[in-house]
Amino acid sequence: MTAAFYPEEPLFPEHLQETDLAHIENEVMFEHCLIKDCSLTEETFHHLSFRHVKFVNVQFDQVNFEKTEFIHVSFERCQLINCDMIGTIIHQVCFQESKLLGSNFAEANVKNTQLKGCQANYAAFNHATLRYVVFSETSLIDAEFQEVDWKQLHFSKCDLERLNLLHTKLEQLDLRNCLFHQILFSNHLLKGIIIHPLQAAAICAGLGVIIDE
Repeated sequence: MTAAFYPEEPLFPEHLQETDLAHIENEVMFEHCLIKDCSLTEETFHHLSFRHVKFVNVQFDQVNFEKTEFIHVSFERCQLINCDMIGTIIHQVCFQESKLLGSNFAEANVKNTQLKGCQANYAAFNHATLRYVVFSETSLIDAEFQEVDWKQLHFSKCDLERLNLLHTKLEQLDLRNCLFHQILFSNHLLKGIIIHPLQAAAICAGLGVIIDE
């Protein structure tokens, strides 16, 4: 049995200044802002900083964020489709009812962050560092978590079908209330994974075990 934990929520001042992304430039800090009902497509930015920012109904499509940090940020009903978030810093962030389809969070540093009711199919967190991260009621079909360095990572009521966990240590990773019929993992790193008895067949299949009734 693993101990319950809860990421810290993003903190915001009482009043946020509403702005948009019409004049976004490199090496700019957005702080104490509300950004809503706007979109960006096929853009590349670097060295941006978002601190204490709320995104509401914002659409990012094929946007590349290089060396960008998101600290005390929330995404509500947003879309980050096929976005490149490689190496970003994501601390105390909440993604709620948002779509992160095909976005790449490889080598990101993610801490005190939660995804609630999101669609993150085909998202990639390969080589990321995850600390106190919760995925709840989130679809992660065909998502990738290869060689992830994690501590206090929790999945609750998620669809993990064909989740790729190759080269990631799975000891104390609790998947009991998640859905999957097939996941990928490294056999020598499987020890200590926590599953429901009904999930044992999927694990056995990954080990090459044939169950003959």
